[in-house]
Amino acid sequence: MDISVETVAAAVQARLAAEKAGAVAELYPNAFVLGADTTVVVDGQIMGKPADPADARRMLIELEAWLRTK
Repeated sequence: MDISVETVAAAVQARLAAEKAGAVAELYPNAFVLGADTTVVVDGQIMGKPADPADARRMLIELEAWLRTK
């Protein structure tokens, strides 16, 4: 069974959003808490958080190049 990168990205987003919301909900047990997360997928690859400023620059250049093809 093949699972698309988009399906994996959506699952990662849901898990991270739930973890973030859960952490905040523990601090505010009587509050309504909404969690959210974003995952960027470029050419079938999930882009994670940059490791450092140089990696962030590389990622931005890659995103810019990708956008020019759309």
